[in-house]
Amino acid sequence: MAKLIPGRVRNEGIKLFEKGLIAISQVSETQLDTTVGQHHLIYALNDSEITCDCDFFAQKGYCSHLAAVEYYLKNAKEGQRLLAKLEEKQESAQDQERGRSFGGLFLEGLSLNEDDTVRYSLMVEGEESTFGSEIWWSITFTSLTR
Repeated sequence: MAKLIPGRVRNEGIKLFEKGLIAISQVSETQLDTTVGQHHLIYALNDSEITCDCDFFAQKGYCSHLAAVEYYLKNAKEGQRLLAKLEEKQESAQDQERGRSFGGLFLEGLSLNEDDTVRYSLMVEGEESTFGSEIWWSITFTSLTR
């Protein structure tokens, strides 16, 4: 929701919301498929994935339909729940990607012995933090000889 939408357009979006013209037709892990009035809008946390079928959006990259959905997500109870769900899924995906990236960098940094006389053992354990939803990882890397 980083789009910079002028106040006039935001106010038009608030009016659309207040008229009850927002309908959520489908919710996926990363997007909301919505209808605002007679226009189809796909909302996502990633601005590049947001689309609306109106001419104004095609020209400017934002519109009153987007402003209406953003207002709904910030101010309506159901909207806040949907936004939290999208943010949770995005955060989870980012955490998984960071974990894969770190693990990949670690494993790529290992040099393999071409004569195969040295072997390695790798053990990874995860424990949920008592202070929040973080996971603390322990990695044990042991050189084994034949």
